[in-house]
Amino acid sequence: FIPYAIALIFLAAYRIVSSLRTRRDAVWKVAGVHGETGDTNTLVLERSDGAGAFGRRRAGQFAIIRFREGRKWSEPHPFTISAAPRSSELHFTIKAAGKFTSSVPSLARGTEVMCEGPYGIFSINFEKQKKVVMIAGGVGVTPFLSLIRHAIDITADTQMILFCCNKIFGDIIAGEELK
Repeated sequence: FIPYAIALIFLAAYRIVSSLRTRRDAVWKVAGVHGETGDTNTLVLERSDGAGAFGRRRAGQFAIIRFREGRKWSEPHPFTISAAPRSSELHFTIKAAGKFTSSVPSLARGTEVMCEGPYGIFSINFEKQKKVVMIAGGVGVTPFLSLIRHAIDITADTQMILFCCNKIFGDIIAGEELK
């Protein structure tokens, strides 16, 4: 019993210290919110201390974000990072589908946002592939936007084909950029 208790104490202490360090390093600020479609916006975040852990992110990864609500943080919500990994900013392209996501357009510049991550493995070394086919629907295009933006940034020699489906033409996210 004693070895288990000691292990549990060390795990709890590690979790508490890790959580405090992560929270201190994870606070970003709203740099702006840009409309994409009628119900989709891109939230742009910046951090004066550099990108921290997000400086090592890969295309297509996601983060868990929370907005500052007075003295508390909102409930956590996961979103794909739609910016290329080399970008010093974080971009989250978010469709309004509930209270949290509908509040994105009203976020004021400078609002604190906690970003935990990056998480996930969307594509392993896509840059080394000669051809990549991507299939998305609606706001599900966001990880592919990150891949495409990254491929352009690094001038990857990869032929990329994107099939994207939307209900109407006006729902195409980053339509002009994709042209």
